[in-house]
Amino acid sequence: MVKCAKDQVRRLKTAPRWKIPQEQRRRILMVLPRESVMTQPLIAAAMGVSPSTVNRAHMTYDHGGIKALKPKPTQAKEKALVHALCQGRRSRRNVEHP
Repeated sequence: MVKCAKDQVRRLKTAPRWKIPQEQRRRILMVLPRESVMTQPLIAAAMGVSPSTVNRAHMTYDHGGIKALKPKPTQAKEKALVHALCQGRRSRRNVEHP
C-alpha cells in the first residue's frame, strides 16, 4: 500500500467536487478511504464493487494520479467511431469518377 502525501490527500478530498466524469469520481472515492487505513475488501463492500476493482483503482492511482483514473473510451464508442469512418469510406468508393 502506497501512502499519499498530505497535498495528495487534500486533492483526493476535494476532487469529488470537481467537474469530472462520474466514473472518475467513483474511482477517487475508492482510493480515498485507503488513506484512513481501510482495507480493500472493506472499501469494495462499502462501494458495492469487487475487491479486484478497488485494487485496479489503487494501482492506477499509484502509477498516474487522479488523471489516470479518468475513464477510457468505451468499446461501444470506439465501434461507433469505426463504423462511422467505414461508412464515410464506402460512400467515397461508390462515387463515380469521370
